Amino acid sequence: MRFVVAIVTFVVAAALIGLGLAQRTLFAPDPHITASVQLHGQPHYVVIDGAVFGAHPGPQRVLLSGAGAADGFVAYGRTSDVVAWLSGEAYDRLQWGDTGELTARPVAAHRTVPGPAVSSPSAAAGDASAAGAAGAAGEARPDPAGSDLWLRSFSGPAARSVRLDVPRNVSVLIATDGTRPAPAAIQLSWPADTATPWTGPLVVAGLLLLLAGAIVYTLALRHLHRSRRPRRRGRGGGGKMPRL
Repeated sequence: MRFVVAIVTFVVAAALIGLGLAQRTLFAPDPHITASVQLHGQPHYVVIDGAVFGAHPGPQRVLLSGAGAADGFVAYGRTSDVVAWLSGEAYDRLQWGDTGELTARPVAAHRTVPGPAVSSPSAAAGDASAAGAAGAAGEARPDPAGSDLWLRSFSGPAARSVRLDVPRNVSVLIATDGTRPAPAAIQLSWPADTATPWTGPLVVAGLLLLLAGAIVYTLALRHLHRSRRPRRRGRGGGGKMPRL
């Protein structure tokens, strides 16, 4: 019976130690929380609000991949400055969808060409031609690298992986040079809590059970060794000496 108890104790101890070590190896949590989006329609500018980055605690990281990532441009500034710089330009805004996934919502361009009131057909024709020229000129998209509104900017290889820590009133702009589309794939990541509070208690409990099993096994061997000894009969051999 003692051997059975010792074996069961060894098995349970090994299971506890293995489970505790597995929490730090096989079942270790992912060190990062990630969210990615694939852009469609080849937008030239992408805006990420500070509210998107604030969905998880800790510093953020922006990873660019796909077409255009080698010549990517990443900058961040106050949201009002980013929106003002994009005035008249179409862009994609990243936001959280209903299912908790990161999605891109296209924002249409709003261009207005102010002009004086038209008083004659010739003036109307002249204004129409001017508006057409202005619309054609508006197709030349600005290069974000030349703006002084950004608090900080990254370009080229440095823009493929950018570590940020932006508040909610700051937005991030992603583009290339304005004439080419923005990088096709964007991934955001945050640090995750990788603590495994049960690893230590499980390992300690397993070691204690292992020690207890060793003690029970030693006692079982000792009992078995004693039970196999020849038993001594009465003192001085067998029976009483005959009386003289």
